[in-house]
Amino acid sequence: SLANTLFHESAHVTIYIKGQSNFNESVAQFIGDQMVIEYLSETYGNDSNELNNYQQRMKLSVQYTKIFKKKRMRPTTVMPKILSEKTKY
Repeated sequence: SLANTLFHESAHVTIYIKGQSNFNESVAQFIGDQMVIEYLSETYGNDSNELNNYQQRMKLSVQYTKIFKKKRMRPTTVMPKILSEKTKY
């Protein structure tokens, strides 16, 4: 989402350690995700569809990451199949 991207990139400006790409990306991703949750909660409420949908997408993202790591696959080889299966309803 746009909000996540803005929070993620803002985190890079605030916290950056030269030569520590994995750390920098992990911190920025965490901050981006948490700030979007805070934003959606404050804007739409804790029980809102917007917040629930975002949290569901986060859970799916974690599941996809586990699949990619387990099979040592790149997301570009798996995502088109997953997305096409999800849209077949």
